[in-house]
Order: sequence, then structure tokens, then C-alpha cells
Amino acid sequence: MTRDDLLYFLRRVAGDDTLGAETPLFSTGLIDSIAMMQVIGYLEDHGQVRIGTEDVTLDNLDTADRMLALVAARR
Repeated sequence: MTRDDLLYFLRRVAGDDTLGAETPLFSTGLIDSIAMMQVIGYLEDHGQVRIGTEDVTLDNLDTADRMLALVAARR
């Protein structure tokens, strides 16, 4: 999973083509809790990792770069 792949996915989910790697997603309401489940599924499938409930925090999932760091840490 590349940064570009993740950003493409997040842009589709959020409906915002201007979304960048450091754009806050959940803390700003750009992506809601229902979309969060899609994002976690995407990270698990494409990042080939398991995201536990303890991982579901703004520190880990509020931006694309934080998501990529979480996936890298879980590998």
C-alpha cells in the first residue's frame, strides 16, 4: 500500500479531491465513524495488518501519514 493508493481511497470516502497526507480527517468531521470502519478494513486488507481496538485513536488514524505509520509499526 502506497501513500498515493491510500490518499486515493480516502479522497473517495471523504468526497474531497483536495485531501492531503496531513489533512485531519476524523477530528474535523471530514470522515465519520461509519467511514472509519471502511478505512480500517482498507488498512487491514491493503496493509496486511491487524488493527486492534487499542489502535483506533486520533493519534493513529487522523491523517493518512499517521495511518501509514501505524501500518508500518504493525508489520
